[in-house]
Amino acid sequence: MTQAIAYKGIVERRKVEVRHKTEINLDRIRVTVAEINGNEPDDASIWRAMRHKDMTRQARGFMWKSIHGAFKLGDFWDKLGPEYAGRVICPKCGAQETMEHILLECQIMGQELIWKLTEELWTKKHNNSLVVTKDDKGKRRTSATRLYRIIVSEARRIARGDDTPEKWHTEDEIRNVWLKTVNQRLMLDRLAANPRKYGTKATKKTIVLKTRSGVLENEVLLPEDWIHQRGVLATVLVKDFTKHPGVHSPVKRTCGVDVVDC
Repeated sequence: MTQAIAYKGIVERRKVEVRHKTEINLDRIRVTVAEINGNEPDDASIWRAMRHKDMTRQARGFMWKSIHGAFKLGDFWDKLGPEYAGRVICPKCGAQETMEHILLECQIMGQELIWKLTEELWTKKHNNSLVVTKDDKGKRRTSATRLYRIIVSEARRIARGDDTPEKWHTEDEIRNVWLKTVNQRLMLDRLAANPRKYGTKATKKTIVLKTRSGVLENEVLLPEDWIHQRGVLATVLVKDFTKHPGVHSPVKRTCGVDVVDC
């Protein structure tokens, strides 16, 4: 028996206590997934979905910390005493700082605009903001699931802004950050689809092409295979909400795992 096998056996036998916050967040994810997909995933399915390779390490780490309640937010500072009272409440909204408030409700510039941009990109490929995961035959739509997983995980990660008013970003700055983040993921997709560098572990070219189909800027002018051609700039462009204001219903999202993953 090797040391690695022995250690694995010890870890598997060790009883792991689940945090109360973790249990609450896992239950909320289950309810949200059931509302969309009609079934409730177990804990193992949720954790497995959170580790999906389509998401960046930073996005996966953010979700892991969010589900475990590892970020120092309102309730954390509230326990430390009245001298930290200023960190308990959102400086803009007056509500207690929770991850749900930060990502879905906060009026500090950033959260709402990021979700509008994300919805705009999603609806370029799909006509509504509902999660589309299966076709008429009940088969999962891989490209749609993959696109949703990527853009929502990245949007959720960057939607968490700063509490310091001096560091709040303008609409143009937020839009630029979002576009940069999404286009960087596109570049990573192109690099990961290189079989010469990654061999059998390379992402299939057809998967990347189908995922990005319908959301690229000036797509009709791009060559059929734009992934490996030098000098081809394939980028994402969405509507500028600073010049086209309006009310949009955001895509379905949770503070934990993307609902299409389970």
